Amino acid sequence: MKKSLIGLSVLFGAGVVFAGAHEAQADSNLLYRMYNPNSGEHFYTESAAEKDGLASVGWHEEGIAWFTPDKGDTVYRLYNPNSGDHHYTMSQDEYNFLEKVGWKGEGKSFYSADKSVKNRQEIYRAYNKNAKIGSHNFTANKNEQTFLAKNGWTDEGVAFYGNDYVADQAKNKLANVINEAKALDENNYTSDSWAGFAVALTQAQRILTADNSTKDDYAKMTTELTDYMNKLVEQASKFALKGALDRYNDFSKNSAYTAKPEWQVAVKLLPDAQAVYNDTNATQAEVDAIANKLYDALTAVAQA
Repeated sequence: MKKSLIGLSVLFGAGVVFAGAHEAQADSNLLYRMYNPNSGEHFYTESAAEKDGLASVGWHEEGIAWFTPDKGDTVYRLYNPNSGDHHYTMSQDEYNFLEKVGWKGEGKSFYSADKSVKNRQEIYRAYNKNAKIGSHNFTANKNEQTFLAKNGWTDEGVAFYGNDYVADQAKNKLANVINEAKALDENNYTSDSWAGFAVALTQAQRILTADNSTKDDYAKMTTELTDYMNKLVEQASKFALKGALDRYNDFSKNSAYTAKPEWQVAVKLLPDAQAVYNDTNATQAEVDAIANKLYDALTAVAQA
């Protein structure tokens, strides 16, 4: 049962599903969710540095779990040095008890929104009695909570509250687009199309974390970054052209070929072929055209 959380971020998405529209609040923080594929534990942190550190040692990033307020009811974090597990609780008594039995208290982890927050987001807790590590799961996604309950987990109801989910809808959309954009590989796209996209991604990340960004800022940046993603042009496949250039190189070492008059046709094509091969913005049509010409010239040499 401990491994039953694998793939939940794919099934449901780790981020919060929001509805409605409202001016985004400046006192909203991102709470990241990480997953350890070896232990089955989920980890929650507001620290991007902590998130990146865990990702560098094999944890999987599952995006934004929910948005937390800058003030409210304190959620404490504890660490079990024997099992490597973490626990989150708003109970000071539970925190003190676990410290006495060997857990390491790590103080405040984040805040749970209090009743003063309009439209605060319910954060559900589920418990897996069979798991020694990662026995508690926290999620803002009701579908995920229902799925776990149907698969043997105990639904423990609402544990915490996230910030105003109506106010954070636009911010969440931008965060999701940023996560999608960061997963793209620059090497798969032409340099020209990537250049504008890279600038937009940097700008989007700045707006996402700025305290004074508004709902309109998030929405505008989401549209802009999405447009740049849609305009990315995949680099042409140069496998055939590389083969032609390799064949040219082999022929150039053989005087039986280079002495033929037909060889000069291939020699004249070489600069264009190399230029297209090195051009990160070359289209597939351009690559195929010069590859075919060079292949044809080399074939003529071989058959002469």
